Amino acid sequence: MAASFHLNYASPARRQAEAEWLTTFADKKWRTPDGELVTMPALMGGDRNSYPAPKTREEVVDRLRLGDIRDRPHRAHRSHPTPDGRRQMDTRPDEILHTAGLFDLAHHIGTSQALAPTVEASPTHGPATRIDALYTSHFLTPAVLDVEVIDMKGLSDHHTVLARLDRTLLIDILRDTPTITLAA
Repeated sequence: MAASFHLNYASPARRQAEAEWLTTFADKKWRTPDGELVTMPALMGGDRNSYPAPKTREEVVDRLRLGDIRDRPHRAHRSHPTPDGRRQMDTRPDEILHTAGLFDLAHHIGTSQALAPTVEASPTHGPATRIDALYTSHFLTPAVLDVEVIDMKGLSDHHTVLARLDRTLLIDILRDTPTITLAA
């Protein structure tokens, strides 16, 4: 199962709902001819219009703070209110996808090249940061060899995130996934 996404630019609430819908790609199940119910592997990528969440207490994935964004409407677009009335940077889409068992491939690889910003610094949007990502279910993570961010200056306001997969291992993984039938 492969999908591309572009989460809402201006609404943290919409992004949260859209990320919740994306989790349905992680739970697609099919019945095999012998009656076994299997979960299909998922691979998806796109523009989160939000930020990666730290996966452990010790980890600081993105040091961006709300005050780093000078444009006040953009501050509202990239943050959400907390119960105490303050605003915090929006990491909810990443948190939702991670909770659903989808892995951010850049984080999975963990190199500086994989974790490079996918948008450049801007006077209105703040410092360079990583808002675009590729996600996969645990089935496919063993096949991921590398992730890199390809500079797209002059062609796009976002850089391209590229994942390289081990072809032989990917074939083995998909071959080991039980044969499915579309009749449920």
